[in-house]
Amino acid sequence: MAADRPGACEYRSGTGAGTDTAAAGFGSVFGVRVEQAGELASGQPIDTHTARILAGGADAWERVLTHPITGAILAVDHYRPNTDLRRLLHARDSRCRFPTCGLPPTAQDLDHTIDAAYGGATEEGNLGGLCRRHHVLKHQTAWTVKQKGAGVLEWTSPSGATYIDKPPAPVTFTIDEPDPPPDADAPF
Repeated sequence: MAADRPGACEYRSGTGAGTDTAAAGFGSVFGVRVEQAGELASGQPIDTHTARILAGGADAWERVLTHPITGAILAVDHYRPNTDLRRLLHARDSRCRFPTCGLPPTAQDLDHTIDAAYGGATEEGNLGGLCRRHHVLKHQTAWTVKQKGAGVLEWTSPSGATYIDKPPAPVTFTIDEPDPPPDADAPF
């Protein structure tokens, strides 16, 4: 479970589900929850008690999805966006991305449109800036959101109405050439 960085963990999930219970060493056999040994990043197996201690002290996770039969690594993902991705999203989503909300990026959560626990990647096309109120609304109510590409979000209300939210236009600056000085010989 330990990764290359101090205080970071990775977990391997043969199911592809990538839930936190996989980090604690649980699996399922015939629908019955069965405890499984953990595994260090180096491939060394560890007991579940040690795995829980390491997982509990981690400040970051790397999700490693493996094939359930062959054990081949299918994908590696981070739950938290790195600094560059965070900067890009704050620039793109210069306000909460729920329709009609205008809270600035300092008040935003970066939300996985498709939840990371269900395989949603931590990438630009699956993240959107939401204020805490609308982040909770998305997860606790029947409101849903889909990414349509280029930062466009399609929200669907509990009644089935859809609302398109486009990212705000970026602030741009242009340099205009100053007007030439007036001709001294010209009248007026």
